Amino acid sequence: MTEEQLKQYHAMFSDLWRFYKANCNVREDDAFWNKVTKDADLLYKKYNTELCKNMVLNILDELEKRYRELKKPLPVREYL
Repeated sequence: MTEEQLKQYHAMFSDLWRFYKANCNVREDDAFWNKVTKDADLLYKKYNTELCKNMVLNILDELEKRYRELKKPLPVREYL
């Protein structure tokens, strides 16, 4: 791998980290999710590689999982 390729991978992983960090505190509102999908699309188009696509999709899956956990009802306590 050339030095230039390593720099490209470093930039891609840095952008992926920033994308995750900016969106890890998921919210319920449409504006949040519209921004997430728009930013995900821009990130994929910027690097246009299979690796980037897979990483973006994995981050989106993680955000969706965090959202589902956020929406999970609290357990009902049983009283004696």
